[in-house]
Amino acid sequence: MAWTTPGTAVAGDVLTAAFWNLQVRDDLVALYNAHAQYGYQTRTSDSAGTVFTATTFATSSNLFTNNITWTADGTSSYVLELFVPLVYTTGTAQSFQLHITNGSTTSYGFYYGENAANQGYGHYVKRLITPSAGSTSMNARLTKGGGTGSILLYTGTGASSSDYMPAFIRVTGGGVA
Repeated sequence: MAWTTPGTAVAGDVLTAAFWNLQVRDDLVALYNAHAQYGYQTRTSDSAGTVFTATTFATSSNLFTNNITWTADGTSSYVLELFVPLVYTTGTAQSFQLHITNGSTTSYGFYYGENAANQGYGHYVKRLITPSAGSTSMNARLTKGGGTGSILLYTGTGASSSDYMPAFIRVTGGGVA
């Protein structure tokens, strides 16, 4: 449901079911949906560092086991979020891209990272999209941008002071844009 600009009542107006449903119920649903969570996934399995070598989006693979999938209404906006605790580069002049994807062939955009110290901590990407009506998916991919060496992803459970936090993807929104 989309947000409807509230009307103004005047003295003597009769509160009808149609007025109530449009002005109160539907707008409350739209406000609620603006903060609804459509999916959340974590990745915790890389405490020793997993090597990524793909240099193009087409040859890379999804970071998360499953896509987050939801049904878009074609008019509402959704917030896509991606967080990875550590991307470590080896070699010289190394760079990487973190892509927010539709889970298969389309990138919704990427975050570019390069660090002379070879470490990049706490990468967080947030993107607002308004997809076409129908089934919509989200995942993430990591690609190597250039230079020699490898890209390593570190994640963990966050269970102890020596364990990395989990990487995550999340979709929220779907209401008031």
